[in-house]
Amino acid sequence: MKQPWKTLPSLLAVSVLLAINPANAQDANEDLSEIEVSTETKKTLKEKDAEKEEVEVIEVSGLRTSLLKASEMKRQANRVIDVISAEDVGNFPDENVVESLQRVTGVQVIFGENGSAGAFQIRGVSQNRIELNGRSVAGGEGTNPSRDVNLADFPSELIDSLEVLKSPTASSTEGSLGATINLKTKRPLAIKKSFVNVNAKAKYGDEIDKTYPNLNLIGTRSWRDTDYGDFGALINLTYNDNRQGGDVLRVSNWGNVCPKYGVDNNNRTTLQQGQCGEGDQTVYRPNSFVLIDRNGQNEKKALAATFQWAPNDSSSYTLDIVHNRTLNHSTSDAFQINSLANWILPPEELGEDGFLYAYSNIQEGTAVTRTDNMGRVIDTVTPITAYDSVLGNVTRSTAQGGHNTTKQTTIALKGEWYFDDFTMKTDIAHSMSSHERHYMAVAYNPYLGNPVNQQDHRLRVDDPSVIGTDQATAIRQTGTDLSVDLTDPRTVGLVLNNGIDPNDLRTWRVGNFRDDGWKREPVSSAAKIDFEYSLGWGPVDTIEFGGRFARDVMENASRFRFVCNARWGYGPNGPNASSYNEEEHFDCEEPISAVELTQRYPGINTTHDGFYSEAGNVPSFTAFNLDMYRDNRELWNEISGFNDVGYTESQGENYTMTEDTSALYLMANLDGDLTNEITYRGNIGVRGVKTEVTSETYNALDSEGNPLKVELTNSYNNLLPSMNIAIAHQDYGLARFAAARTMVRPGLDRLLPVAQLNNFQGCAVYDPEDPQGVFNNGVPNLNLTQAEQERQIAQQYAIQNYYNGTTDVCPGIRSGTTNIGNIELEAQTSDNFDLSFERYWGKGNMVSLAFFYRKVQADLVTKRGVLGVPADPAGILTGIEDNGGYLVGEDISASPGLELWRIRTYYNGQGTVREGVELGYTQWLDFLPDFWSGFGFSLNYTYTDGNRPQATFIDSATEDALDLAALGITASGYEAQRDALDAMNEAGELPNGYELQDPTVLLPIQNMSRHSGNVSIFYDKGPINVRLAGNYRSKYYSGGTLNWPLYYDSVTRADFSSSYRVNKKLRVQFNINNITKAVSHRYRIDQQITDTSSYADRTYTLGMTYRFD
Repeated sequence: MKQPWKTLPSLLAVSVLLAINPANAQDANEDLSEIEVSTETKKTLKEKDAEKEEVEVIEVSGLRTSLLKASEMKRQANRVIDVISAEDVGNFPDENVVESLQRVTGVQVIFGENGSAGAFQIRGVSQNRIELNGRSVAGGEGTNPSRDVNLADFPSELIDSLEVLKSPTASSTEGSLGATINLKTKRPLAIKKSFVNVNAKAKYGDEIDKTYPNLNLIGTRSWRDTDYGDFGALINLTYNDNRQGGDVLRVSNWGNVCPKYGVDNNNRTTLQQGQCGEGDQTVYRPNSFVLIDRNGQNEKKALAATFQWAPNDSSSYTLDIVHNRTLNHSTSDAFQINSLANWILPPEELGEDGFLYAYSNIQEGTAVTRTDNMGRVIDTVTPITAYDSVLGNVTRSTAQGGHNTTKQTTIALKGEWYFDDFTMKTDIAHSMSSHERHYMAVAYNPYLGNPVNQQDHRLRVDDPSVIGTDQATAIRQTGTDLSVDLTDPRTVGLVLNNGIDPNDLRTWRVGNFRDDGWKREPVSSAAKIDFEYSLGWGPVDTIEFGGRFARDVMENASRFRFVCNARWGYGPNGPNASSYNEEEHFDCEEPISAVELTQRYPGINTTHDGFYSEAGNVPSFTAFNLDMYRDNRELWNEISGFNDVGYTESQGENYTMTEDTSALYLMANLDGDLTNEITYRGNIGVRGVKTEVTSETYNALDSEGNPLKVELTNSYNNLLPSMNIAIAHQDYGLARFAAARTMVRPGLDRLLPVAQLNNFQGCAVYDPEDPQGVFNNGVPNLNLTQAEQERQIAQQYAIQNYYNGTTDVCPGIRSGTTNIGNIELEAQTSDNFDLSFERYWGKGNMVSLAFFYRKVQADLVTKRGVLGVPADPAGILTGIEDNGGYLVGEDISASPGLELWRIRTYYNGQGTVREGVELGYTQWLDFLPDFWSGFGFSLNYTYTDGNRPQATFIDSATEDALDLAALGITASGYEAQRDALDAMNEAGELPNGYELQDPTVLLPIQNMSRHSGNVSIFYDKGPINVRLAGNYRSKYYSGGTLNWPLYYDSVTRADFSSSYRVNKKLRVQFNINNITKAVSHRYRIDQQITDTSSYADRTYTLGMTYRFD
């Protein structure tokens, strides 16, 4: 049987605890800087609330005081919590709030290819809640709609402290399975002296090679003991213009090949593996290499204002206003190289025998066993580690970009009233956001096409008489020497010699211009009321009860697309239906060379130098400069053809999702003494929650063929008990136990019965008997009616000859898989258990050990289906004479007025487990003499484990679960059951075959590392503050199926920060982020089969802070 806790990490943690000799600790009653822990037991509710906030009113200055404040907040909390506190006003420990999160035990951060910290897990769970001052914030960013705001949108200068709440109370707002992240801002009446604080930083990234500013201004003032009470105001203004740069190299198209080339019947050189004989080696190699130069701008403008009024000692009012404006502009210019290609090598370069083996200098690694999606071993391959090819060729230079803007405003009003034995608190908050996302692309493609007839692309831009001469604006590849080095799996070396020049514009022709995206407008409104009554009955100190009522709305207000494809298509002997016709088509559809486009618009391109220079890669390449989209939109609109074509709206992809929630809770707060030396405190309670969700979509047609609103609803109730108990000994620390049922509502993309559709999905002939193409009935399907068969023939001809997937409506059904939501999904829940031990001594020293267990009901499975989306009338295809006369001039769509998509819909799945151990240790060396007493260190380690649901076998056609007992299968264990089903399948007893309901069920938990940890060494004495921090996480599964899984390799990151206080008003700082320039390595199956290698900026920061009193 599987044990709930792993022995090794537990023994390690307990050993560290026992190794700390209490006799060496400083006196536990020693004064903790300015923090006093009162031992009185009889206090009013007003005094108790003040005590809860006492730690927070400390004027934090310096690293040590910041850590001291954080540890004292953790110590006094009545729940399992971790805290990160600002080192000074406007000076959070890291440049990014998410980067600070990774230093908390149990938190694992995922860094993007641009080096920025993005998504995160807490204790192996991704469903976490984000709050600002305990309130919801409207989200909406990302490819998929989300309730959560992007943490990176909050400048770190706004944040006074960050709380990671790992165990809930009954009064906590529901919405997380792992933890709640609460960002807290300063309160003016908690600050004794008025001041204005100016923080200015200059930052430099070595990849982006730019210096950029970060500016912050904080001012606060209070007016105390006036005739109308106390008043306070705090204003926080931030402007950050952060830049990022980095290189990404993607490796794909791994496969076995014998690279032998010969001529075909038309005298074109083609791959002819059938001619491989003795001595011709078949190798397992990648054919495609995509070099991506990433550059980005993240501009943030933020205002945070807090106003407080305390008219008397028994009441107070707080108004919070936060407004953010964010611009994320990024470019990802992709240059692709392949090691083999047909039709490019001149026949005269073949050997005397008429053949050529294209690879040389081959080096191989070690054998790798591959399986299919069911875990059956299929073969063993030996990945190549280095090789040379004489047929290196470039396939594209595509400029890609994102231009995203977000406006977010939160307004909240809080009131507090204190009576002798009774407290009432109210909170009303309204948060709204507007997010507009654009994806842009400009494709430069090489000149290809059949070289022996009119389909040669060069003939579209050059007269035949100049082709091959210096007057030509187009040149065709004939093969380039390519050297590939994969000996270091984290780094890919590529060298191009003696062939095509990526910076020669004659290499490139213009493929297309693209701009698509959406506008989302989420709104979150909430009101809550809380009461607390001083009971003083036995162990129950106070009773809390209250309620919260909220409405969250996510509206996708617009889904727009613009694309203009140059029409390079041609028949063997002349124009065909897809060729450019100036009388019918837009100007931007005219074939044009990159040479001519640049002559018309000088300065439109950019050259990327030094790509992955340490690996000896391609030194530079040219791409369209998409910064134009940000800097000169009018010029972009002219060049791209947007002025002529404009956006196409897809109303069928728009939606409005409304979620109404109401919650009531009751909680008893416990406080008392077990002995003279042992006390207890905590809470026990229950929270009842009702959720009602409504979706409005437009994926149907009315009687006149116009999009019709479809409304769906669902509701459910959840009961969430919770308990937090802490037992403290004045000499030996404290022990905590927490248990709770938590819930999170399914992600909006999991609920919505629509999706953001990708027009790059293919198009297949529609078969009414088999929409998913499971049985491969052929075209036409002879079981259909004559009319249905004729429609299939018309669709097939259109798809093969004149259909354009990015602009036309698919006449059959979009192939591939698009996932859509299901409003009938139930809430995802988790039963959480925590056991922890903490000991504090001296000034800021502490050690902690925590065990956690999560039984999570959050897995989802999908089932096949068909989605119809209202079609753009301009893109509907009709039959033509060439298809045999079927449906000439008539709509050949499978469902007139709609475009059909193959989809998979989400359904609730089975449960899984997360469990692990967290260990933390902070020690200041103040027992050392003089200078050395300023040193300290902090260590933490997390071990996380978990399991996947039990495998469920389903019928491949119907997707119904197979009843193994009914089939006579009594074997236990996955492999034995699979083998029994295989035998039945081979015997013809399973006519539809079988598969797994969840194709990833045999893989690890996604995005979860088993091991992670942090090491920090710091110095804080006198005017000097220094910290060197390192973060490690082991490898983890990222995605993909069992036959082609995707893993991230282990990674270690290091950062350095320092400051020097010149005087009481002026402080200067110097930081280095990503000191080691960590390489992110992603691979398939085995580390030798590289998928992606990337690195990002090493960032230097020089700053100063000046305080005006």
